[in-house]
Amino acid sequence: RHWLDVGRYADGSGRADTRLVFLGYGMARDGYANTWRYRDWVISAMNRDMPYDQFVKAQIAADLMPEPEREKMLPGLGFFGIGPWFTGDDVVFVEARANERDDKIDALTKGFLGLTVTCARCHNHKYDPISQKDYYALAGVFNSSGFWEYNLAPQNEVDAYQAQRKKVKAAETALEEYAQACALRVAETLARQIPDYMMAVRKVVLTDPKADLNKRAEAENLDPETFTRWFKYLTAVEKLHPYLKGWDALMAKGGGNDIEARKIAEDFRDLVLKVIPEKNAVIAANQDMVRDYKPDPNEATVLLPGDLMQFELFQYKQQMVQRVMETNHFYVWLDVVQGEDDQSYVRKDGIFEYRGKDLLRFLTAAEKAKLDSMQAEVTARTKAMPKEYPYLMGLKDEATPQNVKVNIRGNAHALGEEVPRGFPAILGNTNGEPLPFRQGSGRMELAEAIVKHPLAARVMVNRIWQHHFGHGIVDTPSNFGVMGERPTHPELLDYLAARFMESGWSLKAMHREIMLSAAYQLAYQSSESNAAIDPDNRLLWRANFRRLEVEPLRDSMLFVTGSLDERVGGPPQELNNPNSKKRTIYNRAARNPNNLLTLFDYPDPNITSEQRTVTNVPLQGLFFLNSDLVQRQAEALVARLGPEGSTDAENSQRIQRMYRAVLQRDATQAEISRGLQFLKKAEALYRAAPDPPKAAQATAGQGRRGRQVAVPPPDEGEAPAPPPAPAAKMTPWQQYAQALLSSGEFTYVN
Repeated sequence: RHWLDVGRYADGSGRADTRLVFLGYGMARDGYANTWRYRDWVISAMNRDMPYDQFVKAQIAADLMPEPEREKMLPGLGFFGIGPWFTGDDVVFVEARANERDDKIDALTKGFLGLTVTCARCHNHKYDPISQKDYYALAGVFNSSGFWEYNLAPQNEVDAYQAQRKKVKAAETALEEYAQACALRVAETLARQIPDYMMAVRKVVLTDPKADLNKRAEAENLDPETFTRWFKYLTAVEKLHPYLKGWDALMAKGGGNDIEARKIAEDFRDLVLKVIPEKNAVIAANQDMVRDYKPDPNEATVLLPGDLMQFELFQYKQQMVQRVMETNHFYVWLDVVQGEDDQSYVRKDGIFEYRGKDLLRFLTAAEKAKLDSMQAEVTARTKAMPKEYPYLMGLKDEATPQNVKVNIRGNAHALGEEVPRGFPAILGNTNGEPLPFRQGSGRMELAEAIVKHPLAARVMVNRIWQHHFGHGIVDTPSNFGVMGERPTHPELLDYLAARFMESGWSLKAMHREIMLSAAYQLAYQSSESNAAIDPDNRLLWRANFRRLEVEPLRDSMLFVTGSLDERVGGPPQELNNPNSKKRTIYNRAARNPNNLLTLFDYPDPNITSEQRTVTNVPLQGLFFLNSDLVQRQAEALVARLGPEGSTDAENSQRIQRMYRAVLQRDATQAEISRGLQFLKKAEALYRAAPDPPKAAQATAGQGRRGRQVAVPPPDEGEAPAPPPAPAAKMTPWQQYAQALLSSGEFTYVN
């Protein structure tokens, strides 16, 4: 999990309530459907103690490894494959590609080398000896490596999926184009009535501004909804594009006479009637461009399952230059016909734009019948879609490697000299120039250069040390540069790095060596004299008292109550689903994480994360008091201990069993006495409290205690969430179990 923090791992998009939401991070509308394969590969690699140098190479250049290693290592390419791939109509091509390269350089250099090389994107690094040339030498490596989908299904299954997907896409496109044509016909019909609508609005404003607009529209034989839209538009205090200044001036002077007002309205109608055909021509030209698009035979063409691409055949290094409207006419179109997006990017209807069911009332019977027929065709073709085939997300060398020119001040449109692909000079060359790469994109040479450099071993052993002690020997694990922290024990860091390489890059051997050390086996025992010299314990004279991170905290609750599902791997499950009892690492890691994760300092998965912050806020305490998760595990723990006793002796034994299960030790006599006292007081309060009414059922979408929670649909292999249960009192034993699960001894590592 700590390596996945470094690799900015996430399962694509997040969720709002139960709806999938596109967050703009990558190409996938429904998230990267197969990112979990990279997560499972990382877990398997570490369980098998894959040598770290091979672990590094696989994540940079698995596709360039010789067989048979290549096939086993391919999932490691997810390190780059799960990063951002920006597509869409609002993407500026050269900037998007530059930002994608920047993400890869950032993850690579911070993750494997502990260097902030991306600080040299706009200028030479201000603190470290890393030049702008060094940055663009690495950028050329990733400019020469495109996105690639490695299929895990037989080619005939892939071909069948792609063929049917093309049929679905063709039917969807035809339906969309016909609906758009119908909407434009309706808009043109309504546009011819502009003078009637504007004059009717003028009459209302001058005679009775508070009149019922629907009734006035019916009286004027106008469409009520369109009339209401015109009224709002013409009476708005501020107009983004004020084409009706003459009208506004006339109304400000009392409305003028009918002839003046109608003349302005007719002129505006004529303008709109020029704009609509122009928009029709632009739409037709762009549709023809997409249909006639010829892929570059020298560039990889991919088709991902799940409607992942902007265009069905997508080459992310190419862009289509769309035809656009004349600027002033485009603003008329936005104001009157289509409508602009609001601040949350939700499309607002213009005066004449009708979509979906609202459009149907304007259509002829023939148009409705054709739309119904086309929708039925889309539905039929969609039902015939084969199951999505599995695939790995990664990189592949382009047919022709391409260096990158220096972006002057980081501006992707202002280009300087071309820089050959290579390794930063300070790390691999003595003449001040990047060490050149000559094989394809240079990714394999890059991987080999990294593992040959002493920084690779130092950075990784420092990460291991950090997660055992709470702090690294270098307390900025992804920044070993001038602005990073100095190592507290530099000789120890070098010793561990050397031992790491001597052991064959074995992570397990390094864990073992650290955990068998006297420093690791110290207790948390304070000393005033030591604290006066080293209050932050950077010299390791005692153990650090550390809270469990959110994943082992939840997993420990499930384990001690006997609820943990120990199956390994598979698609992500939903953390909010009570039936999701696998380890937390196997639950969905969204780009907008679950509230439980963020409450306990889960890192931002959009960027590489070197270490987690540790906060101590009241909401964390309230979580243990009110969380359904904690209450369910308290109930499970009590059930696991068997029936309640009838005597103090029997209850004392039950308390002892609970301590052994939760805290892994025997309870003291004082703790047993306090437990018995608590149970007696809680029993009296429990019997005195009224039972909740039977009608107090949690409604659909509510938690067991009546709180609103979102329960997304289950993933593959996951049982659906049970219907909400009525709110219930917790028994004294359940309350006692909840207290132990909330205790500092359970939630902290000592």
